[in-house]
Amino acid sequence: MLIIKKAGLSKVDLQLNWKENQKMINALSASGFDWISLIYIVVIVLLAAIGLIRGGIKTALSVAAIAISIGLAFALYGVIGGAVAESSIGEQISSSTENYILDNVSGSGILIPAEVFQSEWVANGMLSYVYSELNIPEFVQEPLNGLIVANLPTQGVFTPASAIAHSLTLVTCSSIGFVSTFLVCFIVIRIVLAIVFHFAKKNLAVGAISRILGLAIGLVEAFAVCWVISLVCYFFVSSGSDIGNYIADVTKLNQDGFGIAKWFISTDLGYSSVLSFLK
Repeated sequence: MLIIKKAGLSKVDLQLNWKENQKMINALSASGFDWISLIYIVVIVLLAAIGLIRGGIKTALSVAAIAISIGLAFALYGVIGGAVAESSIGEQISSSTENYILDNVSGSGILIPAEVFQSEWVANGMLSYVYSELNIPEFVQEPLNGLIVANLPTQGVFTPASAIAHSLTLVTCSSIGFVSTFLVCFIVIRIVLAIVFHFAKKNLAVGAISRILGLAIGLVEAFAVCWVISLVCYFFVSSGSDIGNYIADVTKLNQDGFGIAKWFISTDLGYSSVLSFLK
């Protein structure tokens, strides 16, 4: 009561303010606005503002560094990942994964010819059993299934535990190869471009045209980030998982009306093709 009096607000005033705020929230919700859409708005405004402030040259150099790094990562991740898989790091990942499966999945230590794993029915049945024993969420199983099946051994004799460990090790090491190659290339390219820009900045335009170009590139970057967010949301929604259902409810995917997040997620901007490729 003392705090209310000092602030000059009565309980009635507080109730009215609360009701007004609640009406505003309900109005925003009814118009298709939600907190996921807020993330999209923040990303778009932030990257557009950064592009406008930095100008076209610096922003273009940043985008170029990212694009070149991604290209080099795609070109070299197989070689780097293979080297990691054959190193002590790969051996540690494989042995740890195999031991974990052996300790938690009964029957996973039986020796089976690798050719048997090439049967889609056998491979999917084995993986479904392992998933259930390890309590792996359903929304993770589908993409994980595709990655594991694609990398199962084709020759020799393996236990289910060692076959899955072999496959997961290749996937993990390939991911390490991609991320490490991207980071190293990006850092090196950024340093080189920063040095070049430092010596050449006196001759570069920094006026209105550069600002507008920076804004345009910033918007393109924002769209790319929003696309990645939408791809993740699309994956969860299409999987029918609890997370996907929550996203669908928040963004009102099954209701009429427009929403920023709803448009990005419901409009298939190549999401299905990417997920099919990953499978």
